Amino acid sequence: MSAGLFALGAAYSKSGSGIESSMLLIWVLLYVAAFSIGMGPLVWTVLGEIFPNRIRTQAASACVLLLWLANFAVSQFFPWLLRTYEYKVFWLFGAICLFSVGFIWLLVPETKGRSLEDLEKFIH
Repeated sequence: MSAGLFALGAAYSKSGSGIESSMLLIWVLLYVAAFSIGMGPLVWTVLGEIFPNRIRTQAASACVLLLWLANFAVSQFFPWLLRTYEYKVFWLFGAICLFSVGFIWLLVPETKGRSLEDLEKFIH
């Protein structure tokens, strides 16, 4: 996703001719494809596995609310960000994606082969 966003920002900064315009589409498609096999389903997988049974419904509901609020904020502020920062907005989102990779790598526990009770011990 980061590579697609950084490349999209670079292509957007040079847009104007037919070749650069078609490259915009390629980088958007790369970003969408990476999202579809990575961060898109990851949220729903983690939500189903990370919380202990006694608080799972409330915690997952709160996380989904925050996810949709963040989606709303991005969709509402993106046109303003694009007007204000032009192509650099894609680099900003690419940097956020890189930060997310580090966050996930360091703080999100691996759930493969672990029971919910094991995960509850890990969280506490």
